[in-house]
Amino acid sequence: MFITYRIFDILAYYIISIISGLVGKRFIYGGFIFAYSSSLLLHKFVIENPITYKFHSISYLLPASLFIILIGLSLYVLNRTTEISDKQKLLSIVFLILSLVHSIVRNISKNEIFKTAITKYISTLLFIVVLFTVSFIPDNQIILKSKYNEIKEKGRNF
Repeated sequence: MFITYRIFDILAYYIISIISGLVGKRFIYGGFIFAYSSSLLLHKFVIENPITYKFHSISYLLPASLFIILIGLSLYVLNRTTEISDKQKLLSIVFLILSLVHSIVRNISKNEIFKTAITKYISTLLFIVVLFTVSFIPDNQIILKSKYNEIKEKGRNF
């Protein structure tokens, strides 16, 4: 419902991951976006290949879990950052909610306007805005690196 496997979406997420990871030096967040777009490409291959189609329900788990993790990371960074104003945080959250709501409405609505080709891309573009705005929060890398180190330390002590 929320996840689409169109080439446009996959390429857009790859571009955002490259911009975020390499240009913006947000390696953790950009890496998750890259992993998400790679999992979309893998699942697209699985569902389009007759030999591997029988694994489509299993291969769906990876993009779905990475999508949830990506939303969680975005909300975590927005919650922990002190570099941007509350209005900017709210704007990113509104775009995220609009993206999710548009996906739901598009799938359950019988209205003809949601059947047009252009409306298929609206939720993806809204989600790209969220990824882009969260990606370029100045302390994004610091927040995620400190959380990574905290989890790594807990794993060592376990």
